[in-house]
Amino acid sequence: MSRELSGFLGREFNKTLKGLRTTWSVNPSVLIGCRSDLKRLHSSYLAMECLAGIVSGRRPRNEYIAAVGETSNLAIVLALKGLENPAVCLLRQSVELVLKDVYFTTHPTEYQWTQDSTAYKEVTAHFLFDYLHRVLDMVQLPESDDLCKTLNREYHILCRYVHVHSKDFLKYGPRRRSTAASSMAAFAKTKERALKLWPLLIVVLLACHIPEYLRSSIIERELIQHALPKELKVKIKLFLKARALVK
Repeated sequence: MSRELSGFLGREFNKTLKGLRTTWSVNPSVLIGCRSDLKRLHSSYLAMECLAGIVSGRRPRNEYIAAVGETSNLAIVLALKGLENPAVCLLRQSVELVLKDVYFTTHPTEYQWTQDSTAYKEVTAHFLFDYLHRVLDMVQLPESDDLCKTLNREYHILCRYVHVHSKDFLKYGPRRRSTAASSMAAFAKTKERALKLWPLLIVVLLACHIPEYLRSSIIERELIQHALPKELKVKIKLFLKARALVK
């Protein structure tokens, strides 16, 4: 990691900690106990938000991808407050936002139906995953079939939280408040899911929006690459090399 990126991550993390304490009133003992894990998750979140911002730009039909950063950030906040189920539901929503961005980017007519047609029926996750598979196959991302299956599996794991609460879900009642232990447990589970999910979404966005990615700065690319595990870094490098975009 370069000194410039390290300094940027440190500054952004300190600003986030301040916001969590003052704006969101997160328990200080939770922030202390989760600090190292939060720092790692925050770095992954910044990469996701950075790429989403690069992709959205000023192009039309960008409201789906523009909402990914806010959705992901709120998932972290709710997890730190002990609200595991709402946090995980937001992670699921981030998948849907990315899939819709990939689909509607190349389907302006269908997008217009979502805006003004009362007869429009919402596209299903199954339909969007099927479309994503064909897109990644078309752009020749290495092992795109495995990536789609992994993302689909993660999505369906997240779906379990929509209607069924976990046994550790905070029970609200008179004089009942979240304890530091329950909040830390909720954050740990959300972090586990997010760190598996966000790198997959980063790869999908990168593969489907190569021109936007190539227009990003060196520090932005380093931030995005830093969030990927080794196997996904190799996959992206092979993908770009096959398209003669890197040496």
